Amino acid sequence: MEHTSADQKNSAKRNVYKGVIIMFFLTMSQILIFYIILLLILWLSCRKLKLGAIKFVIYAAGLLYLLLLVQSTLFPIITGDFYPDLAFSQTEIRNLQLVPFSTITMMIENNNWMTQVAGNVLLLLPVPFFLGFMRKRLIGLPQLLVSGLFSVGIEAAQLLENIICQYPNRAVDIDDILLNMLGILVGTLCVTILKKGNSVKESLSQIKLS
Repeated sequence: MEHTSADQKNSAKRNVYKGVIIMFFLTMSQILIFYIILLLILWLSCRKLKLGAIKFVIYAAGLLYLLLLVQSTLFPIITGDFYPDLAFSQTEIRNLQLVPFSTITMMIENNNWMTQVAGNVLLLLPVPFFLGFMRKRLIGLPQLLVSGLFSVGIEAAQLLENIICQYPNRAVDIDDILLNMLGILVGTLCVTILKKGNSVKESLSQIKLS
């Protein structure tokens, strides 16, 4: 009986993996179609507002980044109804990890930290750059805080997804927020330095002209 139960669990897990792979490719194709439609709308809007090609390219890149961010953090979505053989408690469904540095320490001990840590650091690093382009007066601490809302929002959305679907789709981890914020901090510092550098250049050019 125990052997049969183990086989059923392994079979259910294999079905989950197959389902995830299928849904991944379906999601990517849907995102591509959605991006092309949004890109057309963006192009028409830029023409109407007489925005330059550079702004269109930056907005298009930002739009693509946003769609890929949503895809990588929230999709594919699995519901508990898909796999009735797998039973989870409410604690397992929420999949919360609220102890700071616990996951980071575990990854370092298992020697598989490089991909996970680097991935979470780089995930939201571009956000301050896009915010800095769209809101030029947004700089420093306000930019850091607004960018940080992206990280908190992602984890909150993942928790909500787990609860609604009654399936532990994503781990809701405080360490993800800490690593995201590190990347956001690096991006914010780079944007601040670039903006201050441009301000100094403009000031020097005005002095020379006068």
